[in-house]
Amino acid sequence: MQKKWLLALWACLVCTRLVSAQTAPNSLPPPASALDVETAINTSGGRFWYQAEFLRWQVRTPVPVPIVTTGDPNDGPLAGTIGQPATRVLFGNSDVDYPYLPGMRFAMGAWLVGERTIGLEQSLMYFPTKTAVFRVASDGAGNPPIYLSGYNPVIGREDSGILADPRSQFAGSATVTTDLRLWSAELNGLFLLWGTPKMELHLLGGLRYVSLQETLQVDGASNDLTVDSSSTTRDRFETSNHFLGGQFGLRVRWQPSLFSYELTGKLAVGGNKQVVNIQGENSSFGAFAANPGTSPGGFYAQPTNIGTFSQMKFAVAPSLDLKVDFQFTPHIHAFFSYGLMALTQVVRPGNQIDHNLNLSKSPIFAVGPVSDIAAPSPLLNRSTLFADGISIGVEFRF
Repeated sequence: MQKKWLLALWACLVCTRLVSAQTAPNSLPPPASALDVETAINTSGGRFWYQAEFLRWQVRTPVPVPIVTTGDPNDGPLAGTIGQPATRVLFGNSDVDYPYLPGMRFAMGAWLVGERTIGLEQSLMYFPTKTAVFRVASDGAGNPPIYLSGYNPVIGREDSGILADPRSQFAGSATVTTDLRLWSAELNGLFLLWGTPKMELHLLGGLRYVSLQETLQVDGASNDLTVDSSSTTRDRFETSNHFLGGQFGLRVRWQPSLFSYELTGKLAVGGNKQVVNIQGENSSFGAFAANPGTSPGGFYAQPTNIGTFSQMKFAVAPSLDLKVDFQFTPHIHAFFSYGLMALTQVVRPGNQIDHNLNLSKSPIFAVGPVSDIAAPSPLLNRSTLFADGISIGVEFRF
């Protein structure tokens, strides 16, 4: 009887060993690292998210006309005028660059229905006021010569206003200050069009607002070296653009590992309210000032174009963002991105400067016969804003 129990126990152990050997390959758990990564990816979506990023973009402000020039005083009345061999443009005929425009962007959103199926997202992008200053000044003898450039329709040729000229015995300076402030806000709905565990395609639809405000100011100062007489001029061109439109777009996200890649393209269509404000004044002082005191009209801003002008124009605002994201934990992500945006039908201050100048009634620059030609004129010229750059940020999901 004891032998039978021993034989039965031995048979059970053999069968158990055989069954274990056959089932072991299919029952081994995956490596811990592979399991952790897969679990982290599958739980990385979250229902709510918040993003904060630092932006470093670049924007250019067009100044298509010559403003400040220098030249040969021996050219007499033509000194500093465009077309003379010795004339050189010191400011104008080019863009003012803001190559390192710092800013911030904040975004938050939530999935409202299902697993990343229908959601809502809002964002704010803000660039504080950025200022650029150009300044040139002569010495006490009027070197280097400095002029303000313009075309004189009264005499039918290029002309200039003297700020510094050693031959004419004037010393002076010119300062051009430009500043820019840009911000935008968006509210979008998100709708899943197609998705797999590692890739998603969403449709975006909502509203976008863009605000662009700029200023260009030209300050001129001149001292007569022969008598006690000085003068100053100020021309200020302010522009603002306020765009509001409906927006749609697509966002594709691919997450093959802890790194993910996201591309978002959007197009907003709506109206842009354009406002141009032009102001100018001149002052003369000293014992021998011909017209002492302050009066309206500088050099580029005259009574014929001083004032505030506005209009509404149809405009479009496309944008594109490419983002590379790394998931530190299911709740904390860091990312690097490149973005660009454009806005059509915008007014920029440099585009509002009329190169045609009737200065025959100016108390400072008047030379020759008096004329009633209405120049300069309010232009309301429009162009397209382009802005692009990089950013780094962090995202929290929960």
